[in-house]
Amino acid sequence: MNNRFLRAVVEILSKNIVGSALAVLAIVVGIVATDFSATAAALIFGFALVSAAGVAVYAFHVQNECKEIFEILDHFGQWEIQDPRGQSVVLTKRLKVRFLQNHVLAIDDPAWGDGQLFAEYSCQPGVDVDKFTAGHEWRTLISLREFRNKGDIEEFVIRRRIVGGFTKDDEWVAIETGRTRGPIRAEIIFPAERPPVPEALKWERYSDKQVHRLPEGALTYLKDGRPCVTFSLPQPRRGETYTIKWRW
Repeated sequence: MNNRFLRAVVEILSKNIVGSALAVLAIVVGIVATDFSATAAALIFGFALVSAAGVAVYAFHVQNECKEIFEILDHFGQWEIQDPRGQSVVLTKRLKVRFLQNHVLAIDDPAWGDGQLFAEYSCQPGVDVDKFTAGHEWRTLISLREFRNKGDIEEFVIRRRIVGGFTKDDEWVAIETGRTRGPIRAEIIFPAERPPVPEALKWERYSDKQVHRLPEGALTYLKDGRPCVTFSLPQPRRGETYTIKWRW
């Protein structure tokens, strides 16, 4: 056990009535039982302490599992490439969100990649109030302007235009599943003048670095003739990054 865990157990027991009661009961019963049998006292004392520790460990686990303020039940991302050079791309995300804490007033939206990532930005509901870097990512802070509480479910539509981000012959988009508890879906719409190479359509999972061909039928054509590549996973791994790659 490290010091952080021990401090957390002490803090949790100090706030947990059941755990604290078991710990106190263990001491009292142990002292009383010593008048009759040292073995019985040791057994009772040990059992009560183990029970108290079990309560503390469970509370510690729950406490650390609930750090996130929301989770994503359904994640859809669409990248619409608006010109053959890849200079202008509109990313639309539709997220079905469930809040995990009470009194939530803001959420954050991650972004990464090349080019000018925030040429335009909008979110409904909500208003973007700040942007900052966090490691290799950018984060947009979205004010909700009113409280959301634990168990509330809401759908968000986030749009941003990226300038100069998809100008190479080999390109990619990615979806992270750190907060995702449901399916992920992606859609990439290409200009009719510059379709992707079907044989080069692939996806990769970050944890194992294995590259997979997109299934047959992933490349279709819209009514206006533009190519459209789709990717979906009904049960993605938590904490993963799924990357879709193409050549065009």
